[in-house]
Amino acid sequence: MNKKLKTLAITIAAATTVLLAGASLSAKADTTLYRNWNSATGEHLYTSHYEWITLPTESAYWHMDSVTFTEPDTGSNVYRVYNPNSGEHLFTTSAYEKDSLVKVGWRYESIAFHSGGNTPVYRLYNPNAGIGAHLDTSSLYEKNSLVSQGWKYEGVAWYAKSAGSTTIPNVTAPSTPGSSIPPTIGNAPGTPNPNATGSNNGAPNGGYDIAPGHG
Repeated sequence: MNKKLKTLAITIAAATTVLLAGASLSAKADTTLYRNWNSATGEHLYTSHYEWITLPTESAYWHMDSVTFTEPDTGSNVYRVYNPNSGEHLFTTSAYEKDSLVKVGWRYESIAFHSGGNTPVYRLYNPNAGIGAHLDTSSLYEKNSLVSQGWKYEGVAWYAKSAGSTTIPNVTAPSTPGSSIPPTIGNAPGTPNPNATGSNNGAPNGGYDIAPGHG
């Protein structure tokens, strides 16, 4: 990642942390998560309906994806951690991974939501990407397609009660891409895997040659 983009990522991530401080994703009832993607960084965000429709109006870098997940009100915790040096966020069900990242300088933010159900959500890692080095998907097609391009399959990230897709509404993006700070919560790199290979091709549709999976 070049210095300018890294500086932007750190700035916008810090602002997002403040923005979400009063709007936790921790589920009080079955919760639908939505997926956004950032055309500047390739990063994906798993968030509330409000954030999903608001982010593209705040920055032209953010786009709505049709992917959705339904998560239960109880179950295994899904933790959110933040790297203040890179502006990256990571979702994990592993308390060990959370604690290990905190020990090396990441910040634990919250329980984002809960894992539960019979639908596996897979985690993949691209070591050659910047902020968007991780992708979580319930689509076997998307998972296998990325693995064939050199991504590393890391295992099941969490479980959902269901996964599907939704219609993307029309929103008005700002005329200047950076006219408002774009958040960067979502699939950020965790501990790098030196054995993984691959590249983020910078293609449309979330930064990949293939369309994001819709469950």
